[in-house]
Amino acid sequence: MAITTFTSPGILAPEELGPLIIQPLRLRSVALRVSTVIETMRPSLRFPIVDTDAAAAWVAEGSDITETDPTLGETVVTPTKVAAIVKVSNELIADSAENAQAAGVVGDGLVRQFARAIDKAFFTNTTTLGPNGLESISFQTVTVGGVFVDFDPFADAINLVERVGSVVTSFAASFSTVNFLAKLKRFQPTTDVVSN
Repeated sequence: MAITTFTSPGILAPEELGPLIIQPLRLRSVALRVSTVIETMRPSLRFPIVDTDAAAAWVAEGSDITETDPTLGETVVTPTKVAAIVKVSNELIADSAENAQAAGVVGDGLVRQFARAIDKAFFTNTTTLGPNGLESISFQTVTVGGVFVDFDPFADAINLVERVGSVVTSFAASFSTVNFLAKLKRFQPTTDVVSN
């Protein structure tokens, strides 16, 4: 242990971290909003994967049904940790005992930083000491063809996902793209031409 390191009890009890950090983080982080969050205390988790479904076939009434088995695999996930430590003054500790807003100011800053770190790792390939992101998974590209003029690329993306038996639950985009899409008109005005 380094001589400059010291330990002291934190100003927050473990049960206070949920409302101060965890719940706001789930609302702020795009990655956590578009994912299924699984809480665990285990060092690793094994998730079953169905590589091939059991076969189904039409059979005549009274005939034997041929037994088939699905092909199963698994993915082992080892949770990683994003962390921060904040040095606070004795005055802030005293204030936080009397006023929860004092701790909230520090908590809000931590939530913003955690959300940035989680989202950056989620949308990249790999992160040092962190998880692999979406770019580490094989994917199909949907070509927009320049600037969005309609919502057809989203329909194409949904179609590609449904072809492999999955379901699209969310789309994620940059702030500028979301702003552009929000202004995109769903119906173009029409002009009637009247001739005499």
